[in-house]
Amino acid sequence: MAAASPANSDMAYGFKPYGPLGQTGPLDVLVGYGTRIFQQDLVSAGSGGGVEASAANDTIVIIGSALTGSAASTAGTISATMDVDQLYQAQEDSVSSTLALADRFTTADHIAGAGSATTGLSAHEIDSDTADASGNNSISIIDLLDRGDNLVGDQAEWVCRIVGHLQTSLVGV
Repeated sequence: MAAASPANSDMAYGFKPYGPLGQTGPLDVLVGYGTRIFQQDLVSAGSGGGVEASAANDTIVIIGSALTGSAASTAGTISATMDVDQLYQAQEDSVSSTLALADRFTTADHIAGAGSATTGLSAHEIDSDTADASGNNSISIIDLLDRGDNLVGDQAEWVCRIVGHLQTSLVGV
């Protein structure tokens, strides 16, 4: 799986739960939050006790991944992953560089692209330019997603974990 692949599609879908689904729960979106939350957006604690789509490079406030979405400026409830040990699969952005197998067990930030109004899916991705061994980023790279059409290179998909989780932040450890 070490060769680059022109077959990797650039189709961001956010942070999709990988493996067994851990704890999930309802989270409130407050009426004053003016941004749509897309399915599989990373979500963070916001002001006033509500949640919002995680901004790029959020650390220590990420709660999990939205399993359902929410319209902008509309009070409501979304369902989200909340388990600190939940694994996810996500695509890397590959803007200036790509992740390599040597980047396993390093951390990276995420980018918070606008989701698709057509599919309702997130455009959050792993920010491949930020991968390093500092431990100061919000996403831990575990391994390349084991799928025959997914090879190291542009837009590769990776198994990862949130280390900037609100409940157990390991950022900087």
